[in-house]
Amino acid sequence: MLFDRIEDLKIVDMCKYVDENVYRDDLTENDKNLIFKYLYFIVYSISKSHKILCYESDYDNFSIYLAEWLYFRLVNNEQNLPPIKSVKNYVDTVLLKRKIRWQLSEKYKTVFDDYLTEDENKKTTLDVNAYMSKLRDEVDSTNTVILSNDVKKEIRDLPTLIDKVVEKTAYTLDEQVKHNLSISIMLTFINNLHKKDEVICWHLDSAMFKDYVLLLLRRVKRAFVENVNYLKTKNEVCEDIVCSMLREDCRGSA
Repeated sequence: MLFDRIEDLKIVDMCKYVDENVYRDDLTENDKNLIFKYLYFIVYSISKSHKILCYESDYDNFSIYLAEWLYFRLVNNEQNLPPIKSVKNYVDTVLLKRKIRWQLSEKYKTVFDDYLTEDENKKTTLDVNAYMSKLRDEVDSTNTVILSNDVKKEIRDLPTLIDKVVEKTAYTLDEQVKHNLSISIMLTFINNLHKKDEVICWHLDSAMFKDYVLLLLRRVKRAFVENVNYLKTKNEVCEDIVCSMLREDCRGSA
């Protein structure tokens, strides 16, 4: 990593510091260096959480690239761009496009110029369809990786989702009963995956809790499906991203 890890400082604290200080008029060089350092860690943490890169060794270079881009986006007042209220939300928004941009220009050496041709009159033409197709492929490939990892995380977090559903029960239950309910829901959920309709009541009276386990299980399934559908929608190939990247390249080549 470019910087040594800061063990006693959380990413949320770094985001808060950047949000509250980046637009100050009295920033010193030390302040600016600290902001860049925090941006690096913010990008590193968010990109790692999404597992958007195939190789562990790439996260450092990608984080440097995006931290530099963010830094100049934030501190360069000459751009007359609207201020960013939340650096974390902004990183989440631009992460996909910047990751693809980094891959195209740095890692795979596939650049805008590869799709330019020059005729005998020295007139340069861009093969727009071929270049946009390449961008779409990169966006789709990245989205597939992110979606896969996000869905895996939802599955890993299923016990937490079940606990939340059980906590919201309208009945007053002691902690042991809640614990047994959570296990019963999980076991029944797994049972359903094998096309078995049996309701498993873990150390609970089946006659008393069977219907309640089924009720809570339906709530868990509904919440799980809603979460996964949101992830699918969030990671659909967005034509706006492709067009935005094309506009950036055309401006850069002008």
